[in-house]
Amino acid sequence: MEQAESPNQARPSEPVRRLDCYVGIKPCGCMVAWVYDDPKYPKDVAKSVADFIKRGYSVERANTDDVRHKLSKCKCAKPSNDPSSPVTVAR
Repeated sequence: MEQAESPNQARPSEPVRRLDCYVGIKPCGCMVAWVYDDPKYPKDVAKSVADFIKRGYSVERANTDDVRHKLSKCKCAKPSNDPSSPVTVAR
């Protein structure tokens, strides 16, 4: 008779995902930028992350394999009538 698996037991076959990159996420939730965290080029990585922040993106660590499936152009971008927005719509 098989024993039921306890929810507290670790599953030995699950690989640990390495967080090897940084992603830039727009306020709407779209993941639009990423940089691989290459230890050979820490200054370049830092510049990219600083650029993400400058553009207003939130920055998170992620796994490169996961990012490849989620990264895309923002589909939420719509023209705005907000005068503080850099893009205005003429009527």
